[in-house]
Amino acid sequence: MRFLTLMLLALTALIYAAGCGPVTMVDGQMYKALSDKEMDEMKAIAKHALATADRTIPASERELLAKQDPEVQIDYKGDKQGIYRAKWKTDKNVYELVIEGEFFSRKEVWILKVEEIQPEVLDFRNAPRKDTTDATPPTRLGVKDKIKVKQ
Repeated sequence: MRFLTLMLLALTALIYAAGCGPVTMVDGQMYKALSDKEMDEMKAIAKHALATADRTIPASERELLAKQDPEVQIDYKGDKQGIYRAKWKTDKNVYELVIEGEFFSRKEVWILKVEEIQPEVLDFRNAPRKDTTDATPPTRLGVKDKIKVKQ
């Protein structure tokens, strides 16, 4: 009897431990999320993908990107699947690696986006306007316009 009780207790603990894991709620549904270990693996995979992008990223920027951690955003669409975005910023470019699909499977789609940072452009659309309440009327060729009103 004691053995049976211990076995049931051990089985209950095992089921509880297996069922517990990180979860997230998206649109009212609960999905299994990536654990901390899996998140670290995804970051390592993303860093390796950037390190091997010889044609896309110059060597000087690859060294800089290898030293920094990316900004990560995950949009879950199911249990451990969705869209994983890892973004790195340098002085000249923004690099974004997008992994879409079921994580850690062969059903993933990988996209590397490179966006060049543009210098700020002056925007005169909302510039303050000059007060013209007491301005003189416009003239053409030095002759003031005369307005005739028909009655």
